[in-house]
Amino acid sequence: MAVVSDAVLQRLLDVWKDSRFEELQKESDLAAEEVEKTRKVSLEERKDLSSKTKEFKKQPDDVKLNEIKSLLKLYQGGIDSLTKRAKYAESIFFQMYESLGDFPDPYPLLEQAAEIDQIKQELESKEEEKRKLREELKQKESLSTEVRNLRQELQKTKDSVDAEVQKRVSKSVQEYEKKFLEKEKLHKDSEQENTERINQLNKKVRDLQATQIDHALQFGQLEPPSEESIIKSSEYQSLLNELDEANRSIGSLISENERLKQNSDEPKLENENVDKKMKEHLDFMESRNRSLTAELEEIRQSSQNESNAFRNAQSDLTKQLEEKQAIIQSQIETLKSYSDYEELKRELSVLKQIELNADSPLTESTSLEAQILRREKELSNELSKLRTQEASLQQKLANEKARNGSLEKANREQKASLQRLESELASLSTEGSTYYPNSSYRESSGRLSPTSSIIGGSPSIFGGSTTSKMTGPENGSTIMDVVKQQRDRFRRANVDLVNQISSSNEKVANLESRLREMEKSNTLLYEQMRFREQYQTEILQNPSQIEAATAYENNISPFASFRKRESERAFSRMGSFERLLYVLLRTVLLNNGTRAIFLTYLIMVHLFIFVVLFKLGVSVNKLHALPEATLKSQ
Repeated sequence: MAVVSDAVLQRLLDVWKDSRFEELQKESDLAAEEVEKTRKVSLEERKDLSSKTKEFKKQPDDVKLNEIKSLLKLYQGGIDSLTKRAKYAESIFFQMYESLGDFPDPYPLLEQAAEIDQIKQELESKEEEKRKLREELKQKESLSTEVRNLRQELQKTKDSVDAEVQKRVSKSVQEYEKKFLEKEKLHKDSEQENTERINQLNKKVRDLQATQIDHALQFGQLEPPSEESIIKSSEYQSLLNELDEANRSIGSLISENERLKQNSDEPKLENENVDKKMKEHLDFMESRNRSLTAELEEIRQSSQNESNAFRNAQSDLTKQLEEKQAIIQSQIETLKSYSDYEELKRELSVLKQIELNADSPLTESTSLEAQILRREKELSNELSKLRTQEASLQQKLANEKARNGSLEKANREQKASLQRLESELASLSTEGSTYYPNSSYRESSGRLSPTSSIIGGSPSIFGGSTTSKMTGPENGSTIMDVVKQQRDRFRRANVDLVNQISSSNEKVANLESRLREMEKSNTLLYEQMRFREQYQTEILQNPSQIEAATAYENNISPFASFRKRESERAFSRMGSFERLLYVLLRTVLLNNGTRAIFLTYLIMVHLFIFVVLFKLGVSVNKLHALPEATLKSQ
């Protein structure tokens, strides 16, 4: 939407700079004082005239005949003072109108400037918010880059820790496996040795038992143990002791084997604990990474939402600015269409100055009404004179147009005759060159000229004596002089005809302008007649008045159109209930008949309500009286 341009603002500044507004105010103050003074003087004169009129009515008829001239002079003086007052007011009004008529209204532009300042402040605040949001966005972007770097470092640390843990675990596993294999080998060797010793001891025991059984079978009786048996039993006892020791050593070896197995399981548990701790650390780092990633996504989403909100707010502000500018432009256009309101208001105030004073007595109003009727008759006479002048001017215009047409026709005939003369001269020149090839006529002419109309044909039609008389150079020169004179005469006639045509065109233009002025004056006169219609009981309409009325209604009636526009604007601003109420009230107050019907309806409704209330009261009293009567009867 277009805003008021700098050229319009510059024009407004230039116009109000050169307006002499203070001088116009001083002149208007002086004019107002003068108008007030003349109004007071006119009021005093009218009061004096009213008092003298009352005295004149009280006097007898003989005295009235003698004093009527002086009273008429007083009336004429009052009318002259009123006329001077009206002319002075009109002159002041037109002076003010000429001074201030073309001035544009500065209010909408000032209002627009105030709104533009407010919009600029809003835009500055929005720009500040935009700058802050951009700074926050930059901070969040830097934070996102830091989080991204931390994630990369975390991933690198995780990879390095995983590699180091894997390396250490594999190394410790290898060492423990090597130690376990060595100890297991030693245990197996010792176990094998112990089993061999046990087997040997068992074999010895079995051998000893077998020898003992053999000895017992050989001797068949029990004998006291000999030294040999005692030795053997001691050997047997030592073998048993060795067997017990071997069993104990085997048990110790088994327990040591179990301990070694437990010791071999401890590094595995330690490795598992280390792995578990590393996994927990990695899980913690991954959870922190996920939380940082989620926070980063939230920051990005919030920054995106804030940027979208800022863009939406900026677009909304732009749309609001365009809408306000469109509203301002429409208001400016509306104010331009209402630019003649002040002028019409001033005209109405001037017309009100001419109206009758409501405080004047009846005789004064009657005399003024007679004066207005007389003035209306004079205006009607002037209107009829102007109409007769218009008719005469239109007749003159028609005559001038007919004369112009005849002159143009004569001009065309003259041009045709000139062309015909030139063609005849061309034919004559060709014939002369045919009959007199050596004559000086062809040499002296040298070009075509309209001589055929003078000589009336070719040279062969003249006699020999005539031809011999015209063969000299003097005769040729005289013929050329005559032809030149005739050509100059035709040229002057053509110039005169052109001048007459231009003058007739100017007269036609002047008559048309006067006709337009007459139409304007007719419209103004009809306006004055319309203003004075309220003081006349009967108005006779003729076709010319009807035509002037139609032109007047088509060209003016600003108050009616203004009232219509104002009523339409107020009606459009109403709500639905207010519109319905307005339509009902307008329908009710349309004329006397609708008002009487509405009043009758109100009276009937009130009467109906009164009757219903009366009957209701009677029925209630009866209901109250019925229980009392029943009690009394009981």
